[in-house]
Amino acid sequence: HAPVLGCDRRTTRPTYLPPLCRPARIGRGNRRPSFAILRRLAACSVLAWAGAMHGQMVAWDVNSQNASATNPLPASTLASQFTSASLTLGSGVVASSAGDTFGGSGFTQTSLAGAITGGDYLSFSLTPASGSTFNLSSMSLLFGVATAVTNFNVALTSSASGFTAGNELWSFSFGTASPALQTIALSSFPNLQDLTSVVEFRLYGW
Repeated sequence: HAPVLGCDRRTTRPTYLPPLCRPARIGRGNRRPSFAILRRLAACSVLAWAGAMHGQMVAWDVNSQNASATNPLPASTLASQFTSASLTLGSGVVASSAGDTFGGSGFTQTSLAGAITGGDYLSFSLTPASGSTFNLSSMSLLFGVATAVTNFNVALTSSASGFTAGNELWSFSFGTASPALQTIALSSFPNLQDLTSVVEFRLYGW
C-alpha cells in the first residue's frame, strides 16, 4: 500500500490515533510507511491578532468525515475574523475513504524536492475577513505512522515563504510510530506577520 497522510477526529487537543482510524497496513519491502496527522488538526494553536485578540482561532474536526467524500474540508472552528479556512490534499495524494480521518495514499517520494514535485502534501489555508490583520504565533501538529519506521520526514512550508526546498518553516524526522506533539514557533518569520490576505500551509511527507 502507498503511504497515507491524514488527520482524524477530535474536538479538543490533538491526541494519538486510535486503532479504528489507523491507515491500511503496508506491505514488506522498501515501501514508505503509512503516515497520519492525528486527531484534530490545530492549524494554528495561537493566532495573535494585530489588536487585543489572541488564541486558537481555526481548527478542523474530522469526526464522521473522510477525504474521499469531502475534499476540501471546511474548518469546524472558525473565528469571526476569518471568512474561510479549508483542509485539502495535494495533487499527488489519492483520497482515502477511511472513516473519521482526512487523508490519502501516494507518499512514495524519498526527498522534500521529490514530495514537492509529486504534490505529496496536506494543505490548510486561512482567509481573513476584509480589513483584518493577523500575526501567526505558533502551530501545533501531532502525527504518527501506523507502524514504527527507521526514518520518516515531514516539512512545513507556506505560500508566504514559498513552496520550495530550502524555504521550509520547519522540518522533522522521526523513527517511532507516535512522536510527541510538535509545536512550531512562527512569530520569528516576518512574512507571517501583519497578514491581510489568504495564507496556505503545506505539510509535505516523504
